[in-house]
Amino acid sequence: MNSRIVQANNIMEKQKHEMEQFLTNAEGIVEHSQSLFALALAISENATKASNQSVAGKDSVSKTVENMEGIKDSSQYILAKIESLSEISTTLTDIVSNLKKISSQTNLLALNASIEAARAGAAGRGFDVVAKEIRKLSEESKRATELAEGSIKSIFNEMDEIRQSSKKGAALAITGINDVVETEKCFQEISTSISKMDGQKNDLQRISTELKLESEKAHAASKSISINRKVISEGLQEAIDEYAHSKV
Repeated sequence: MNSRIVQANNIMEKQKHEMEQFLTNAEGIVEHSQSLFALALAISENATKASNQSVAGKDSVSKTVENMEGIKDSSQYILAKIESLSEISTTLTDIVSNLKKISSQTNLLALNASIEAARAGAAGRGFDVVAKEIRKLSEESKRATELAEGSIKSIFNEMDEIRQSSKKGAALAITGINDVVETEKCFQEISTSISKMDGQKNDLQRISTELKLESEKAHAASKSISINRKVISEGLQEAIDEYAHSKV
């Protein structure tokens, strides 16, 4: 009887120790669970940040495309102005060519007039005819010169518009470059966030492994406690039966 009770007492002491170990393991599980929860929150925050930065990156890319479209439109405008300038230059070339012809004819007529005047003397009637032709050609030269001046002025105006358009294109190009830089920064931040998430993912796996080990320890301790309880129950029941039998 006494030996059974002693054995039961020893088992109960062992059970107490194992129960304390079980509680310690349980506390470890709780701590790791809390760490796991905090880590999950951090991952969620980084995922949200990465998503927001991704949206910002897309917006920046859209702005870049829009600015590039502006540059393209400006380039097309410049090409159209250059084409117009080419046509004006052709007109100016024709005018200059006519001026050269008129000048040549004027010089020739002036020479003929001088010869005619020398021959006829004071009574030279042909000089008057030639003089009229010279005046006529002079008027034509004047009109041609005015046309040339108008064409040149148009060229200057076209060149000024081209200059302004070029400045606008350059400004848009600079804006596009800045947007590209911002886009690069956004995606770099996304990459950094993803790297952090990868690192935290590894930590999560490590903590999960530790949590599994702690759970296995707790399970083993719980199983041992269950067996010990059975032994205690059987031992105490036997002691009770023997004690009751001895009283009969």
